Amino acid sequence: MTRVEGFIEQLNDSDALLVKVDRTRLTLRRHVLPGQVQVGDFVFQTDDTHYQIDPIRTEKRRREMRRLAENCQD
Repeated sequence: MTRVEGFIEQLNDSDALLVKVDRTRLTLRRHVLPGQVQVGDFVFQTDDTHYQIDPIRTEKRRREMRRLAENCQD
């Protein structure tokens, strides 16, 4: 199994849009994701029907996004 991983770009009641590392997009059913998933979280596939949040990669990206936003305001 090739492990799917990427950032959650959009969420709605039934689906989520995942932007994979190679920048392609994949629509996932919301029920395969952890209940606390948020837009911007980095998730990875643990088996055929489950994903898990990677808190380290999620926080790293959030810090980078804050840094970029601060630089744009200067």
